[in-house]
Amino acid sequence: MRITFTGTANKQYGMINLCRFRAKNGDIFAVDRTETDWTVNDGQLFMEWRNVYLWELNGDCPFDSEEAAWEFPDEKLAAMLDGAELLEVELEDEADDDYMVCINSWTVLYRGETMAYVLTKTGIRAAEEYIKGLQEKRKEILDGCKDTCEETELPDIEAIELDVNIFAENGEYLNCWGVTDNYNSDYPLCLQEGIDYVKEEETV
Repeated sequence: MRITFTGTANKQYGMINLCRFRAKNGDIFAVDRTETDWTVNDGQLFMEWRNVYLWELNGDCPFDSEEAAWEFPDEKLAAMLDGAELLEVELEDEADDDYMVCINSWTVLYRGETMAYVLTKTGIRAAEEYIKGLQEKRKEILDGCKDTCEETELPDIEAIELDVNIFAENGEYLNCWGVTDNYNSDYPLCLQEGIDYVKEEETV
């Protein structure tokens, strides 16, 4: 499951630890994630959380371990998030004392949903070639001890398909994926609607 956030920040980083929501039934719950991407341009924050999981329910952690939390079904968490109110964001301990962030909107997407777009065979081949290029560049960077990949996971086909559903516009998907923690791909993955991805009912 993914959640994308847009908002404002007074620093050139996005340091949110947890997001706390109120469900339609009144339950208060917090979610965390395993991966984060963010950008801040002129104070405008865009943040994407990947592999989102339930961490807290009504003030208590309902799981014995983080691994157990990961096994909580996405469809159940999506149902909790449906119509929920974002109450607060908890900042990372490393954030500056004067750091301020305001979330204006957020969107949930998970694979169990009926997605608008799916990749075609041509799109899958293009995505596979792109992933291969990411793997080769990562190996080159790590072998040269130029960077780390502690917080960066390379995409698979499912991740790219989800990304298309979030970011495709005007008949085109264009995105540079991260390779390591401080390096992105040399070129973007470019996919065209009608060739590389289509409406789900038009799958070929």
